[in-house]
Amino acid sequence: SQVCPFHAKLISNCRVTADDHFQDVRLIRLDTSTADASKLRHNPGDVLMVQPSNDPDLVSRFLHIVCQQSSSQPSTVINLHPTDSDMTIPLSTQLPLPCTLEVAATRYFDFQAIPSRYFFKLLSYFATSALEKERLQEFASNEGQEDRYSYCNRVRRTILEVLEDFPSASSNIPLSYLFDLLPAIQPRAFSIASYHQSVPNEIQLLVAVVRYQTKLKEPRVGLCSDWLAKMTAHDQAAVAIPVWCKKGTISMPSNPSTPLVMVGPGTGCAPFRSIAQCQAAHGLQGCLLFFGCRSEQKDFFFRDEWHELSDQGVLSLITAFSRD
Repeated sequence: SQVCPFHAKLISNCRVTADDHFQDVRLIRLDTSTADASKLRHNPGDVLMVQPSNDPDLVSRFLHIVCQQSSSQPSTVINLHPTDSDMTIPLSTQLPLPCTLEVAATRYFDFQAIPSRYFFKLLSYFATSALEKERLQEFASNEGQEDRYSYCNRVRRTILEVLEDFPSASSNIPLSYLFDLLPAIQPRAFSIASYHQSVPNEIQLLVAVVRYQTKLKEPRVGLCSDWLAKMTAHDQAAVAIPVWCKKGTISMPSNPSTPLVMVGPGTGCAPFRSIAQCQAAHGLQGCLLFFGCRSEQKDFFFRDEWHELSDQGVLSLITAFSRD
């Protein structure tokens, strides 16, 4: 669970799309051999929750901003105490308290999120520049809704980039207000792409790396998918990936021999791979899989495995390739 996640070790991180394909998709293999069986119990169709951390380069940029004119340093120790019974403090598994500001910036503050209206309102109180204060108050007002949408949402500008655009305010934020100003990093859900009896002691994920361009110079990247894609099995960070299992939205029929029709284009085939592996492990047949992608040679995920299962009679495969 999120309260007590398992810290999985990365076995491998392999790109499964062609090098010249526009999208980078990874097959992530996680070692669960040391896990308590009850912690990571899952069924076909379930999801794995992953608690990511921020990219070290972005953490450095954030710390440079908030430590610029204040007495705080990356090594500054912080602690949290609720001031009333209605307040909650972060889970110790995500933010072990007390901790340094650098640890909080790495594991807790989501400065890659799109800022809210409240963010601009609160940030305006710390601006020492009259021009910055006026602009921030405008973004926080009802009248400035359209300008705020164009500035942030349309181009997907992040909190970090906003802080860089308003230096007089961002360099003046008291440390105690960071937890009010910045949201927490939320866990991401990925469909489990493997069956525990077919692939013992590991969980596999099919992860599309989110990366796209807007009018801004820097490309937009997904916090979790980019974090996973940059890992190698030799990285220190890859030793402890906080994960836990959660019930998926796919409900299997009570009768295991019931024929299944599965439609999984692109990375949407991930949960159906776990189902097909389960069917094969129990000697069941009668699945029908519709799979679609752009090109048979560039993003046909698990092609050899689907054909092997088809030859065994576990499933019938129908494909569609939109660009071939």
